[in-house]
Amino acid sequence: MKLISKGRVRSLLGVLALAGVFAAGPAMASVEYPKVQVISLLNDLGAVQSRGNLYASGSLTNLLQSGTEMVTFDEPYDNFVLTAANQLEFLPGQLWRYVGGGQVCIGASCAGDMTSGELLTGNFLEPMTVAAYAHGVFPFWGDIDFTGGSLVEGIDRGRIVGFFFNLPNGFSGDFSSAGFVAHIGPVNAIPLPSAVWLLMGALPLVARFRRV
Repeated sequence: MKLISKGRVRSLLGVLALAGVFAAGPAMASVEYPKVQVISLLNDLGAVQSRGNLYASGSLTNLLQSGTEMVTFDEPYDNFVLTAANQLEFLPGQLWRYVGGGQVCIGASCAGDMTSGELLTGNFLEPMTVAAYAHGVFPFWGDIDFTGGSLVEGIDRGRIVGFFFNLPNGFSGDFSSAGFVAHIGPVNAIPLPSAVWLLMGALPLVARFRRV
């Protein structure tokens, strides 16, 4: 079971509230319902980068069925893992892409085998992109080719849209223990990166939250 300290609960509630703003408004509009919500919790690794390779580990916490309907999963949460390889800086300090490909996985066994997630597995169709915003917050997005899992049965293609936070020194170079929150689901017609910038109105709130 993943334990959450009292201090972490306060931070997590803030992040969940912010994610709720996204779910209810246009912030995650580029991902259709139903979509899942993944978050880095206290006992999760969070986002770690070494030599341009990103590894993010978190938890599946909610299924958003509509703008007003949400299913909250019981603990222990299923694992969420994202990998992205070979970061290149396209605009200094502003825009990065992972040109070496990557994967996403949701399920109890994802930490050991990215292809074995019983709930969701997929590969990035194109380089995952990360952009700079403010206060150590970095929106990210990428289209996904779903390869398996009960959450995406009958759906071939989707997208992940979210943001990393608690990165005061920027997104270049090595880092560890960054927080993140993201939605994964089918794709609608709103183009990227236009859809990503829709979430910017709420992002200043994230400066209040820190991964403990």
